Parts: sequence; C-alpha cells; structure tokens
Amino acid sequence: MTRFMPALMWVFAAFLIYLGAGALLFGQAALDLFGHPQSSLAEAFGGRYLVMAAIVIAFLIFRDWRAIGVVMAAGAAMGCLDLILVGKATGFAPLNVAIHAVAAAGALALSMGAFSLRRLTGAL
Repeated sequence: MTRFMPALMWVFAAFLIYLGAGALLFGQAALDLFGHPQSSLAEAFGGRYLVMAAIVIAFLIFRDWRAIGVVMAAGAAMGCLDLILVGKATGFAPLNVAIHAVAAAGALALSMGAFSLRRLTGAL
C-alpha cells in the first residue's frame, strides 16, 4: 500500500483542484452540488482557517521550515484571491481590500522568513 501513497496523494490533490475550480467557476451551483447552503459559508471559511492553522502548528512542531514556507506562500495566494473576489464584490472598498492585502503581504513575508530560517539553521 505504501508504494501507492504518492499516486493516491496526486489523485487527492486533483480532486481538491476540481472542488476549488468548481467553486470559483460556478459559485452557487457548486455550493448546491457540494451540499453547502449559502448560510454555511462563514463556517466553511472558519474551518478553512482552522485547518490552515493546524497545518502550520504541525510543521512548527516538526521544525520543517520549508513546509511552513510553502504553507505561508499558499496563504499569501489565498489572501490575493480573496482580495480580488472581495474587491469585485464590494467595488474595491478600501477597508476590505486593505484587510486582504495586509494578510497576503504578511503571509508572503512569513513564507520568505521560513525559507530564510531553513537556510540559516540548516534544518529541513
């Protein structure tokens, strides 16, 4: 079974891409297909952030700076995507845009810091 794990992980990643692309491209129709009512979006966002935090904490415990760097870069990408989506929905209201821009920039800075730590400490 172990030798199939990388292939299974690629399949899982492809499935996540399918779900994410469906949600971005088809909006409410995708939510209906996935079984998320509009009223559950706040909980879905909250769950996404809690899972992201758990991943960061796990990599901090393992002191895997490269993995933390990748997760933070993903967080920066999520912040940029949220900035674009929220901006389009709100007419680029300054406060909404600023919140997402600061989050994206902070995650990017932490990503670069994690990669620097990896080089400085010689750790994973």
